[in-house]
Amino acid sequence: MAHAAVFVSGVRCVLMYMVLPAAGPVVSQFDGVILPVNLALHVLTLVTTTLAFRRARRSDHPWRRALMTLAVFFFVFSLVTMAGELLIFMSPPVAP
Repeated sequence: MAHAAVFVSGVRCVLMYMVLPAAGPVVSQFDGVILPVNLALHVLTLVTTTLAFRRARRSDHPWRRALMTLAVFFFVFSLVTMAGELLIFMSPPVAP
């Protein structure tokens, strides 16, 4: 489950910070779709990270604490990023 959490977070980061900015003009056409999709990816990251944390906590793995620390990092990062994106999504549009 830790691999799934890292994979989902990585895919979200690659999409939001590499693919979408590079697509520029095409992406601007779908602005109303991108934020909800990204928020859904955040929720998926939060779920997989929570499951990974719970599984690591129950295991006797020697890297249990490192895996739990990684899960907490992904969880907090995703919450902070999601809060920022919700503020952007809920804010009124700026008049040109």
